[in-house]
Amino acid sequence: MKFIVTFTRHVDMLNFSELVAIILIIMLADAATGSKTTSDIKLEGSISEHDVVIGSNVNLTCAAFWSPKKSCNIMWIKNSKRLDEKMKHGRLQWLLGKQISFTRRCSVAKFMIRNFSSNDAGKYECLSIDKITSFQTDSEEGSIIQINAVTCYQGFYCPKTKTKSVPKRCPTGTFSLYKNATSIKDCLPCPADKSKREHWKRRMETKIVAMFQTNCHSSSLIQGKTSNLSSGAKVAIIVLPAIATLVFVMGVLYAFRRRKAMIKYREKLLNSFKDVDYDPLKVPRSKDVFVCYSSKNREWVHEILFPKLKSQNFKVFIDFVDFEIGKTIDDNIVKGIYGSRKTLFILSKDSLKSLYARKELYHALAAGKTGHQVLVILYEKCKAPAEIAGIVYLDWTDEKNRDRFWERLYNAIRRPLPNETVHV
Repeated sequence: MKFIVTFTRHVDMLNFSELVAIILIIMLADAATGSKTTSDIKLEGSISEHDVVIGSNVNLTCAAFWSPKKSCNIMWIKNSKRLDEKMKHGRLQWLLGKQISFTRRCSVAKFMIRNFSSNDAGKYECLSIDKITSFQTDSEEGSIIQINAVTCYQGFYCPKTKTKSVPKRCPTGTFSLYKNATSIKDCLPCPADKSKREHWKRRMETKIVAMFQTNCHSSSLIQGKTSNLSSGAKVAIIVLPAIATLVFVMGVLYAFRRRKAMIKYREKLLNSFKDVDYDPLKVPRSKDVFVCYSSKNREWVHEILFPKLKSQNFKVFIDFVDFEIGKTIDDNIVKGIYGSRKTLFILSKDSLKSLYARKELYHALAAGKTGHQVLVILYEKCKAPAEIAGIVYLDWTDEKNRDRFWERLYNAIRRPLPNETVHV
């Protein structure tokens, strides 16, 4: 069984909203931590973490996890000694929790202490009845809270500095109420008279939120129990993360829609040949090679590759020479690929990014059914796409074997296709 122990101001009964909040916290914590012990120890209604002003009425509350093998019955331990669960009247009262229908949760069990005294101070533990034989050594960390009895809340003071200061707690046995307290000298001794202590305690509890707005307005009180932020800052803290989340979600949606649009555009581009009226078998093969490349590699193709191919009397189909004005790009690509014996694909980072270069490669590979062949030149180091990963390529990046590169390229273009007749 797992526990969440909280320390709250005394009330006659836990209202519905508080119960729902605790249940939600337990459910979220359970989902986040799986089978690990989940705990949340806190002191509500007090400006101190574990200190209780003598004479106060307080509750110890324990919310337990339920399982079929374990009940919702719990026991309270004080300073390693079990308290009597029969205490249902008087200054100390015990209320047991019950299983919440259709859930694995238990309702909140409470141990109420009226007119808190110094004798009530100590270490309190909330344990499952199932652990009765081992509660002294098998306590779960989240089910323990240390409570101290004090005559008044210590309060804070804000040291004078050139920059924004952080509030410091007054020494034990002293308190500071006013927001203009700037040194330890402003921490006053706790009143000896009980009525005066109650008076100062009530004033501190009602005015603590407004404290330090002059000297420590930018800092949080020690242990984070009280916020010193202005209403505008609080709104900003709530609104800005919401706006950031909204912007992030919109960015993700935009990226998703853009990617989806790009995929559709790519599919449309690659499938555009469906609208071209042609018969591959009737396109005459009048060219030796169709050159497929990215426009960003134009200089190398136009000034080095193309002249080299022409010097060997190869009939080259290349866009800036052979594309017919007035015809669509798709018509020209069809004529180039199916009118050539082979396609020479210049593999580079730019050609892989170019939709038109990839489109030409895609259809050149598809033309393989008619005997067409694809040759690959590695222009720069990059990862080959899956569709040509199995093709042996010519490596232009190997500068030591450039002569060998051209010789192999010429031979590859001249080599007859399987369906070609070789004339001797």
